[in-house]
Amino acid sequence: MEPSELDGNWEEVYPKEGHYPDNRKLQQYSNLFFLLQSEPRHIAALCRLVSLAEIDTLLQTVMFTLYGNQGESSEEHLLLTMIQSVLSVQLEETTKGVDSWLHTNTPVSRVMITYGRRGPGQSYLKSVLAERINSLIEHKDLNLEINPLKVYEQMINQIEDETGSRPDNLPRGVTLEQAAANPDVQAIVAPRLTMLMEIANSFLLTIIESIESVPYGIRWICKQIRSLTRRKYPDATDYSICSVIGGFFFLRFIIPAIITPQAYMIVEGVPPKNPRNTLTLIAKMLRNLANKPSYAREPYLMVLNPFAENNKARMNAFLNNLCEVGDFDDTLKTDQYMAVSRKDPMIHITLNELYNTHSLLLRYIDALSPDDKEHLRILADELSPAPPQVARKDNRTTELHLYNRWETTVHDIKARW
Repeated sequence: MEPSELDGNWEEVYPKEGHYPDNRKLQQYSNLFFLLQSEPRHIAALCRLVSLAEIDTLLQTVMFTLYGNQGESSEEHLLLTMIQSVLSVQLEETTKGVDSWLHTNTPVSRVMITYGRRGPGQSYLKSVLAERINSLIEHKDLNLEINPLKVYEQMINQIEDETGSRPDNLPRGVTLEQAAANPDVQAIVAPRLTMLMEIANSFLLTIIESIESVPYGIRWICKQIRSLTRRKYPDATDYSICSVIGGFFFLRFIIPAIITPQAYMIVEGVPPKNPRNTLTLIAKMLRNLANKPSYAREPYLMVLNPFAENNKARMNAFLNNLCEVGDFDDTLKTDQYMAVSRKDPMIHITLNELYNTHSLLLRYIDALSPDDKEHLRILADELSPAPPQVARKDNRTTELHLYNRWETTVHDIKARW
């Protein structure tokens, strides 16, 4: 539908006036989103300002709409530039030590998690993890629980089911230490530990051997993390720096897909109880390998520490190798020019994405653009105020064609709802 038609039949086509932007608003949104896409510093600043309650919706728009053309190298490079800016400022402002600056749950960590869920990251995770995870799921009766309390309770329940009574020497309500000291529990746990070590090693080997398949963007972020960390903490050991890299690659990228493979479309449906428990244990083993191990909350996992000790050197070599990719500084300059000069760039965006981004920009505009002569401030002032979110049934998607207000005369803003 052309703008003239849209204007002429506005109330007839869209009786709930106010839900849908008119042609002038569409033009303003077109200019705004062109600016946001071609100058990633604005989104980078916004990601640092918003709260954890606001970040996920914003990132959904940024990762899958604003830079949604995932096969377009110019968009990918602009997005990575945004992530680099977020990381750089986060590190400059942190007062934490080298081991913890990237490990807390912050808007910055959400940025990296969401980036990993874009197409290339999803494809990699499925290609690398699907076979291992499905192999575990096929053995749905394989119980590898090693928590002594749970093993003890399961043992008692099985005895009661088989004999109809519980032996007097196996009381309920024992402590973790008492359960761990039980010879029968130890006999059950020992072969399970061996099997867990074997499974965890198979996962680790598969991941290490897949290094050439890791998406460029993921490796480039690892490279930036290493470079920024070395600059901030010049006396940090290689072990500590690798722990930071692992905090992204494993904690924010690999491990979530192992714990909830259904959320990453690696498997269909939630895995059965036993495989799900095994996957959680494997994830914890990889976490303790990628980071400095901590067993304060689950001391019984100490028995798995040999896995971390035996594989630490191999892990650090892998994490350093991940960082060995070329940069795109020279290419980026060309791509930024191409992004600005592309003919008729377009995004598919919903009303609520438009309005939510608009609302967040206004909420933080004084920090984002304090100068009223800056382009972002001019566009935000003209658009003010932001419309409210619409009901799901009214949340239509449009093709929003993007134009640079300061270089292009806009003759035609196309909108197809």
